[in-house]
Amino acid sequence: MADTGIGIPPERLSGLFEEFSQVDETTARRFGGTGLGLAICRRLVEHMDGRIGVESTPDRGSRFWFELPLAVPAEEAATLPPDADRPTETAPGRSRGGRRILLVEDDRSTQILVSTILRGVGHEVEVVDNGAAAVEAVDKGTYDLVFMDMHMPVMGGLEATTRIRALPRTSDRPLPPLVVLTAGVTAEERERCRAVGLEVFLSKPVDLEKLLHTAATVGLPAEEGDIHG
Repeated sequence: MADTGIGIPPERLSGLFEEFSQVDETTARRFGGTGLGLAICRRLVEHMDGRIGVESTPDRGSRFWFELPLAVPAEEAATLPPDADRPTETAPGRSRGGRRILLVEDDRSTQILVSTILRGVGHEVEVVDNGAAAVEAVDKGTYDLVFMDMHMPVMGGLEATTRIRALPRTSDRPLPPLVVLTAGVTAEERERCRAVGLEVFLSKPVDLEKLLHTAATVGLPAEEGDIHG
C-alpha cells in the first residue's frame, strides 16, 4: 500500500510498529489515531511467519508492505504442474481442525486481533460486543469455548456468565467453558469471577501463546496445563 501523504521521518521508522506510537506527539497534531493499528498488523503478520515493513520519505509519502508464506488452496494445488512447489505440512502453530468459539468483546481492536489469530489456526469464531448478545448466542447456538470480557455496555461479563450458567442444557448441548478476557482484574473481581464459575483468566494485551493454548485445550477431556492468573 502506498500513499502521497506527509511521510515519516527516518528516525521514527524503527518505532512505528510499536503500540501507541505517534509520529507527531504534539497535542495540536493534524492527524489522529490511537497508534494501535500498525502494532496489530505486525503481531498478526509475525504470528503467520511473515514480515512487515515501511519505506517513507517526508513530505512525499509512504509505502507499507508485508509478506506471508501462504499455502495454496487444495482446489488450486490440484491444477499445479507435477514439479510445482507445494506445501506438504501444516505451517507451524496451525491446527488442521478447529473449535467453535464465541468471542464476547466490545473493543474493536481486540475483536480483530483475537478473531484473526484464532481463525488463522483453524478455529471458527463468532463475535458479539456485549453480554446480552452473548447470552442469546449461547442459548441459540453451540460453542466449544467462550472468551468473555468483563466490562462491556448493555450487560457485563459477570451477569452474562450467571445467565449463561442458568440456561437449560442437555447432554447433546452442554454449556461451554468460559474464559475471562480482560485488561485488568482486581483480587475482589477475581473472587467474583470464581463465584460464578470463571476460573481461567487471560489478560490484555493478549499474549498470543497463552491465547492459542487456551483455545486449543480448555474444556477438553485430556486438558493439561490450564492457564490461571
